[in-house]
Amino acid sequence: MTPSNTFRAAAVLLLLLWIAPRAQAQEQKQVNVAVKIIEFQTSRGSESGLSAYFKQRNEPRPYGRVASGNGNISSAAYTFPSSVSTGLTVLFDNLSNHWGDFEVVLQALVDQNRAFILSQPKVMVPVAAAVPTVIKTTQDVPFENTVVIGSTANQVTAFRPTGVTLTVSALQVVDDDGNPSTTEDVFIQLKLQAEISEEGERITVALDSRALTSSGNLSSNTVGISVPEFVSRSVDTTVWVRNGQVLVMGGLYRNTVTNNTSQMPWLTQGENAAANVVSRVIPAVRDMKTPVTSVLGNKGNSESRRELVFLVKADVWRKSYTVADDFGFAEAAEGGQAADAEPEKEEEAPAKRPGDVISGVLKNLGVTSELGGQMPDATTGGISGEDR
Repeated sequence: MTPSNTFRAAAVLLLLLWIAPRAQAQEQKQVNVAVKIIEFQTSRGSESGLSAYFKQRNEPRPYGRVASGNGNISSAAYTFPSSVSTGLTVLFDNLSNHWGDFEVVLQALVDQNRAFILSQPKVMVPVAAAVPTVIKTTQDVPFENTVVIGSTANQVTAFRPTGVTLTVSALQVVDDDGNPSTTEDVFIQLKLQAEISEEGERITVALDSRALTSSGNLSSNTVGISVPEFVSRSVDTTVWVRNGQVLVMGGLYRNTVTNNTSQMPWLTQGENAAANVVSRVIPAVRDMKTPVTSVLGNKGNSESRRELVFLVKADVWRKSYTVADDFGFAEAAEGGQAADAEPEKEEEAPAKRPGDVISGVLKNLGVTSELGGQMPDATTGGISGEDR
């Protein structure tokens, strides 16, 4: 090989060595995003009720006593109101007076439930990507849907996802000093969209479908179907976070209060009227609750709260690369030291000629030439000329 070809190959090699770090610097940056989704649910409910059973006693007549209905309660056929859920039950049995026998059942129930759900997904998000990264924890809820084909309305089963959806996008990464070995001054711009969707109460919808009969007349059929309502809460924000910093995003909660009362007709209206009169006479008394409805009848109330909290941690992903270590290779993290290197021992590197570095690579290419042997003494990055 002629010296011109040798120098040309060396120039190409040096050009590749010069371009490689810059190509690596222009690689697609990625952000490692770790998310903790904490879902806290709590519910509390109480029910109380009074059930009474009464059977009239048959009094003796001049012509004798009627065989049936002697005042003994054989079954609880006369009930008001309906019983509450299973709970504490107190039964007063074998009570009697002049008119007959009766039984009284007192029932009470207090229920508390708590749930703590934690999921911890981890994703790799490209910086400035056109498509965001989506994290879903959902469940499909079936419901009845109406599809009209021609003049006929058909009922089909449709599904809608409910649960938690988090969309993450890394817009840009900024390094203040431009040094990849320091991460304290690296900031990441994130775009976060969190949404929680859940099934609410079911409502009854009347469907009026008209179709032609065999005689050509219209027949109307009213069908009642039950469909759920869906409740969603969402937050959309763009924030700057420091590399490795944890961002807390919350406030997505929902409170539900339900009150049910079962009692005698017109009892509630009379109680409300009496309470209004008392509040007008005594202004200091507001929202007075008389114990009538709590004693006569069944009363139930429930409270539930559901809260969602997101803990988001983002750090720039740095891949390991290979660096030359004398006659071997060592794996090191970007901007860090080699894994096999010992920073405590600092030994002076042996003096090398420029030709020793390049010729070792050229030998693998089949090029044998002493390059740099006649170069003057110089020291550049641990490579020195030949001592004279």
